[in-house]
Amino acid sequence: MIPFNMAPTARRIVEQVLATRSGERALLVTDSDRPASVTEAMAHALSGAGTELAIMHMAPHLMGGIDPPPHVAAAMYESDIVVLQTSFATVHTNTVRESLKRGTRVLDMWGWVEEMMVVGGALADYDEVARITHRTAEVLTRAQTGRFTTPDGCDMSFSLAGRPCHSLIGVAREPGQFAACPDGEAAISPLEGTADGVMVNPFSIERQDLGFVTEPIRLEVRSGKVTSIMGSPAA
Repeated sequence: MIPFNMAPTARRIVEQVLATRSGERALLVTDSDRPASVTEAMAHALSGAGTELAIMHMAPHLMGGIDPPPHVAAAMYESDIVVLQTSFATVHTNTVRESLKRGTRVLDMWGWVEEMMVVGGALADYDEVARITHRTAEVLTRAQTGRFTTPDGCDMSFSLAGRPCHSLIGVAREPGQFAACPDGEAAISPLEGTADGVMVNPFSIERQDLGFVTEPIRLEVRSGKVTSIMGSPAA
């Protein structure tokens, strides 16, 4: 049975993030490591919006960026909406790129747990998220250099010259759009070969054997490449 307090978030995702329309073909992809309660909540919300819903289960991958099996990919290509409730991110794959070219709307919900359905970013005002994200992206697009610091000791400097910043506002309402949820990301990357400094205790390393970092890790970077890794056994 679905915990009753998951339903509002599931409806919010279906109605506000995806702008789901009755009669659309929806595909919900999940794996055996994800909470069945979240799958069920999303399935009821998608069905309640009038979609023609299919659900596919697959084995979990060991990290992000791995294409799903061919028969899952074939179903994605034929869908108007794809919700990826998987253990790791699937959005950075050739399968998703091809799906987007065909007009599919893709929502990546990788790593979701039950708590995320009732507290935190998924309950945000998505219009306000969009406003802040667009404003941040404008600042970063104009920037020539960047510096990233944290109380843990991170201190990275790099060039942003000529790099456009992309606003990922957490919605996929039109054909060919994708989003992660919850999101609000001004996405930009350093110019290759310009990053120098120290990265300490990165939040997550997207592998099954590491995931969210809980042990000390220190990476030294010179000219855009990691030159040393120190710290715990995880390092």
